[in-house]
Amino acid sequence: MNVDSIYQLQRDDAFAAQFSATEYQTFVAMPFSNRGGYPARQIRKLLAKVHARANSLLPAGSERQFAALRRVDEVTSGTVTITDKIINEVLSCHFFWGDLTGCNFGVVLETGLALALKPNERVLLFTQDGTHSLHFDLAVTRIVTYTETGLVNQVAKDLVQAANYFESEADRYIRFLSSQLTADAIYVLNLYGRLWKGWRPSSPPRSIFHQIAAKHIKHFAGPAGRLSFNDAVRELSARRLFWTNYEPNVSAGTDQYGLHATKLGWRVIEHLWKHAVNMREPLTAQTGPNLA
Repeated sequence: MNVDSIYQLQRDDAFAAQFSATEYQTFVAMPFSNRGGYPARQIRKLLAKVHARANSLLPAGSERQFAALRRVDEVTSGTVTITDKIINEVLSCHFFWGDLTGCNFGVVLETGLALALKPNERVLLFTQDGTHSLHFDLAVTRIVTYTETGLVNQVAKDLVQAANYFESEADRYIRFLSSQLTADAIYVLNLYGRLWKGWRPSSPPRSIFHQIAAKHIKHFAGPAGRLSFNDAVRELSARRLFWTNYEPNVSAGTDQYGLHATKLGWRVIEHLWKHAVNMREPLTAQTGPNLA
């Protein structure tokens, strides 16, 4: 599935959050009952074994480890619409692991969501049944048949393979975005990152607008510089690297606005200036009203 063709803004936000996460998150779709697969009482022990085995297979010094694997029912409260929670979890997690044994209706539904929202390489599907028992829409997808004795090692190996794919995907995506930017857009990103250097939580959050850009970069001074700055901002906004925070009537008759990097914008800043340890997203940076 080409996930860029639908929900592109949400996909970019989720991808940026995944890229900056300290741990890999995995959505697990398994039957709640004893029909097929593992009995419900054994699932938690199984997930713990897969979690430990997958982390043991990661290369030494890996930037990320796998977080504990949990089913959606373990992270959903009764006050949340479970369908909304499932969609958000599938989109935000790095990987999807579905056990199609017995063709449980809930698992099949969640698998369909995953195939629509995630690259196939990050959707891991398993079954104890023959693939001939699956609907033809699923049968054309890579599905691994397993036995109970080999499941832990098989899932763990596939999770590590999916993690390698994700890291390559993230690197390609950020490098592609960076390579498509004009010099003016890169100047603005660089200045925005530098504005946050030395920032303290007790200080006002940093933002950028033309007056600040003109003060720090002569290229943006004067009427021609304003045009260059505005074009750069439009470019960054179109690529969802910047967003505008506009606040009306902050004081009597006075509106206030500023431009900020989104989470995706911060990932590009961190990629372009890897050597600058202070050019990193602050914990309280304003990364957009649409982000959790």
